[in-house]
Amino acid sequence: VKRSAAYSLVELLVIVVILSVMALVAVPHLQFGAIHRRQAEVAASRILSALRQTRSLAILNAVDRPEGYALRLTKADAVTTFDIIDAATSSVVESQTLDPSVSTSGGSLFTFTPMGALKIGVNGSLSLSADGTKHYSVCMMDEELVEIVERTLKVARQFFLTPGKQM
Repeated sequence: VKRSAAYSLVELLVIVVILSVMALVAVPHLQFGAIHRRQAEVAASRILSALRQTRSLAILNAVDRPEGYALRLTKADAVTTFDIIDAATSSVVESQTLDPSVSTSGGSLFTFTPMGALKIGVNGSLSLSADGTKHYSVCMMDEELVEIVERTLKVARQFFLTPGKQM
């Protein structure tokens, strides 16, 4: 009897079942921390960019808009959106949505005066976190965004609202 070099259907099915079981066991144990860290970095970058844009609008339109412009964060269910608004009319200039895995806490309204300063009486801090893996804090008094390492509570990087000051 001549034996063929091919595998039988039963042998292929056994291999597929074994690989499926291994995948079911392995996938829940994979570390998705890198994805969550990247989501926090992207969210921090987008909010920093929006803060810069809001401040620039307040300075550029100082004559026409003496009330300035504001960045407003709103939460509905698990979704956080941030809008750049005209402080006088509350009309939305631009709106963006954060990834649902990124959580925010702290201030929800950042209003800039025509001179580019944060309006007095505004909570000037904002924290971002994605699944607790990376934590970003915005300190508007110093016009900077700080990346803090959760385990050591040390500053990893600093970003400044004023272009050209990055560290």
